[in-house]
Amino acid sequence: MRRLVPAGLLCALGLVGCQTMAAGKAVPASVDLSDPQTVSRLKSALAPVIGRAHIEFGPSAASQPTMLSVLPPPLGPLETHSTALPAIFDVVIKDGKCLAVRHDTGAETELKDVTCRPVQH
Repeated sequence: MRRLVPAGLLCALGLVGCQTMAAGKAVPASVDLSDPQTVSRLKSALAPVIGRAHIEFGPSAASQPTMLSVLPPPLGPLETHSTALPAIFDVVIKDGKCLAVRHDTGAETELKDVTCRPVQH
């Protein structure tokens, strides 16, 4: 009897996990970075996540609209080099919302008033 309880519990947890993942499936999306308003809205949404008032996108943002890279802050007057890396975000649509998902933490940030379009692979 003792073996049945853990096996049943494990099975139930597995089923719940599958339902949770299916409900919130993220679809890769792109944003129009040629539109200045879109770029401004993206910066406004991601600046608080990065912890800076002013951010700049890296060159990969223009070539891959499904991924946004936010450059580290510029070097100070006494600095000669930095080991800081860009913060990388994937653009996705999940549950009808446009989101930026940070690579290193997995944190999701809603991109309000930004139009995302699903990307077909």
